[in-house]
Amino acid sequence: MSKGSNKSVSDIVKSWYRDRNRWTEATWTLEFKSGKNGFPKTLWETYSAFANTCGGIIVIGVDNNGSLEDIKTVEKYREDFSNMLSSGTKCNTILCSEEDIAIVELSGREVLAIRVKSAAVAQKSVYLDGNPTKCYVRVGEGDRRCTAEEISRMLRDKDVVTCQYSADAVIIPNSGPEDLDPETLKQYRIDLRSSRRQHPWAALDDEALLTKLGAYRKNRKTGESGLTLAGLLMFGRSETIKELHPIFCIDYFEQEVNEKTSSRKRWVDRITNDGTWEANLYQFFHKVLPRLTDDLKRPFQLGVDLKRKDDSTAYEAIREALANAIIHADYRSPGGVKITKLPSGLILENSGTLLMSKEEVYAGGNSLCRNKNLQTMFKLVGIVEEAGSGVDVLMRGWSENFLCLPRVDVDAVTYKVIWSLPYLAMLQKNVLLAQQEFLGYEKYGRLTTQEKILLLMIPHDRFVSNQELRVYLSSVHAVDLGKILSHLRDEGYLLSKGRSNATKYRLSDKLSERIKFLDNAPLSTTCVGSNVGSNVGSNVGSNVGSNVGSNGRPEAYVQIAKELDLPAGLMEEIELYRQSSKNPRQLTDSLILDICSRRQVTMLQLSILLDRETEPLRRDFVAPLVRHKKLRFTEESKHSSGQSYTTAMNVEKPS
Repeated sequence: MSKGSNKSVSDIVKSWYRDRNRWTEATWTLEFKSGKNGFPKTLWETYSAFANTCGGIIVIGVDNNGSLEDIKTVEKYREDFSNMLSSGTKCNTILCSEEDIAIVELSGREVLAIRVKSAAVAQKSVYLDGNPTKCYVRVGEGDRRCTAEEISRMLRDKDVVTCQYSADAVIIPNSGPEDLDPETLKQYRIDLRSSRRQHPWAALDDEALLTKLGAYRKNRKTGESGLTLAGLLMFGRSETIKELHPIFCIDYFEQEVNEKTSSRKRWVDRITNDGTWEANLYQFFHKVLPRLTDDLKRPFQLGVDLKRKDDSTAYEAIREALANAIIHADYRSPGGVKITKLPSGLILENSGTLLMSKEEVYAGGNSLCRNKNLQTMFKLVGIVEEAGSGVDVLMRGWSENFLCLPRVDVDAVTYKVIWSLPYLAMLQKNVLLAQQEFLGYEKYGRLTTQEKILLLMIPHDRFVSNQELRVYLSSVHAVDLGKILSHLRDEGYLLSKGRSNATKYRLSDKLSERIKFLDNAPLSTTCVGSNVGSNVGSNVGSNVGSNVGSNGRPEAYVQIAKELDLPAGLMEEIELYRQSSKNPRQLTDSLILDICSRRQVTMLQLSILLDRETEPLRRDFVAPLVRHKKLRFTEESKHSSGQSYTTAMNVEKPS
């Protein structure tokens, strides 16, 4: 429960209580427990569930509907909980400090609030009564006992973090070098020599090379020998992989939208195990990377090895993102790797969960790799950077070229990690062009990447706060962000109102007028398809492909609206919704149902359209609508890693 963790548990509970839309029922991170009949026995199941999932707050003295109870034993309940927790007999891990346990007064009545932090990977699994199988996870508004496979996942990841265990080092029974694809191994040798000409491994025979790479090994204790999971998946034949590891799955989709005839997705390209190629990880990487980067303009042509050092930072970012998804996937669980190329950006999904917190991932500099052998194989041929620097390459390359930061999310239900890389600079070309004309190309080129991102994200028709803008620059401290905003205002690029922490900003009147003019101008006058920013001495916009453009409003959600073919009336409602920071729950539910009506809509698309964070939107709105059978998963994607939603039949909209 990272968001809001710097606030006291008392402040968080009071804030949630004032928000009646949030206090109506239990959620992913909020649980009500009645205290009328004594200390709630099911509290510990929720404690385990919160700890093993995303953390949360338990409130004792509230019924299932959010109504306060008038209990007089709150102090005793606090003592009982603290004593049982500190004794170590009830639960194996302490995830609450004294500051996380508070008596809170709400409307004149006392409740006991307990904040349970999400356990680190090294602390899981969190179980009860000394029984490792008595372990729970949070699903929606309820707690569910873990399956044996879920417990096994936690323990495997714990070993990776604490024991330098590599999940891809397991030996595949009854396997050997004869199960590998000779052409893939030959290609890898060529790439190794090209990347490291004097490397001694390049001259080894196949079995010796595979052993050095961790693709083949012998267990000295048991005498068993064979291919490792890394060796099989990296170099194996399709039929052998399917036979020896049937849950392995790799997919690539490229989508385009037919704006004239249909709002439905049309896949123009797909790479999957269809029998036309050897579907191993190395071939998959070499097939997918050119498709992800074919829109990019690079200073030099790509060599046959796909590893030219003089490639653009955008190319390096995509290469790193693709390799990252492959290297960090949990191949011992269903899901594998799925890469999707959309008109609005890239989505890279892999099975598993993060081995570090999101904050540690964004900060970079550290590396915890689930599949160390795969990492070594990709590193030797120059595909990935040094350990700990990959995310830095990704974040820097994407922000410089597309003026936004990649975002990582974890779906605890489907057990997958999702990286979203939006083409923000592509989708807001009119804004970029207006800014360059207004400032002059030379002055625009001297702006920092952070300043360019802020100018792109600050609206021209309403004021926004420092806190709202930190969503786009989460690594920048609020004080430093305030200094950047003040500088842009002093230069005449922004207008402000309010003082101190209440200061809000919007684009200056002259810059706003230029943007409005370009929004309403004919397509030919807005230079759509040109390399916006190519002559300002920076990477910004230089990778906008000539086949991408927009003659409508610059917001990214308009591109999604085109993909879904949303009617004009619904778009007006969405725009009004986005302009308000306080929308009633009924309005949110109604808009979600309208958007999903007769359409297949992903969580990412809903998040962009409604301008809300993906996880809270799914947790607090979409999940309850599914639970109440107003939304349903589409049949097409129920078993895939990219879930879509559509409105159920005969649904009554909230009034």
